Amino acid sequence: MGVTRHGGTLDGALTPICNSCGVSLCWDIGRGEYLEAKPFWEAWTCQDCNGSRLSAYGWRCAHGREALAPVIAAVIDAFESAHPELTRSEGATDRSNEISAAFCAALAAAGAIGSVCEIASIDGISHKGVTVGDFTLDWTAVQYDSDAPVPLVYRTRHDWPIEPITRDDLRAYISSLSAEGREALAAHFAERRGAA
Repeated sequence: MGVTRHGGTLDGALTPICNSCGVSLCWDIGRGEYLEAKPFWEAWTCQDCNGSRLSAYGWRCAHGREALAPVIAAVIDAFESAHPELTRSEGATDRSNEISAAFCAALAAAGAIGSVCEIASIDGISHKGVTVGDFTLDWTAVQYDSDAPVPLVYRTRHDWPIEPITRDDLRAYISSLSAEGREALAAHFAERRGAA
């Protein structure tokens, strides 16, 4: 079973997007924005939305399951019943590969297709999840908080390049700016921090 990589984040493989407006939550060189580290699930709502609009795909809305096909939701329910240990936070990230592979097998048994993917959260911790169509299921969100949904369901962003944006890329971009441009960027960050 292969690992599907999605580019776009600073340290990892998957580009998180805002559950409300769909804006990328990583550094966007064209817009000069960067989302600072937040608690795991809060990172899926951008600062512009500020949590005021909740998406049908966010964990606050029935964990996003209503966006999935009924057969996928049924497989999730059956898989949770068969694997109650998934609700425990301790060691969840260490088990992510095993859990994700087992869930893909459960999907295949139900006639659905899923693939293991590599996920990197905002803080760069990498673990495995499952991509099903346009959605990604993260069975290890409970590692970050015991109240997080199991699994965390969010839309997968496919339109970024395969190679992730690196810190060196960002440094090169900032170095290419004029002194005035760097001041404007710093002011932009300060303004967004104040609004958060």
